[in-house]
Amino acid sequence: MKRRRYGGYHGRVTGRDVFRLVLALFLILLVLAAAGLMIGQRYLIYTDEGVRLELPFFGREEASSQEASVSAQIVQLPRPESGYAAEDPLPESE
Repeated sequence: MKRRRYGGYHGRVTGRDVFRLVLALFLILLVLAAAGLMIGQRYLIYTDEGVRLELPFFGREEASSQEASVSAQIVQLPRPESGYAAEDPLPESE
């Protein structure tokens, strides 16, 4: 009767196993980063200084208590004297 022998040591770690582990970790981090960007997109604030992330639970109290104010400046342009715009004069409002 022939005995089946265990043909090799299967407890070793090869380079292929390490590569698979690194690849799996990279893919998990990539999926988490993409999900974080999709979910957190509403909290990204674009300003002249760059991009900021403002989360609601780290919010500043003074920012929420201030009221938004809008300022506008009215500029009156001189009336054109010649050219295409002169053919269609604006009504006088004085």
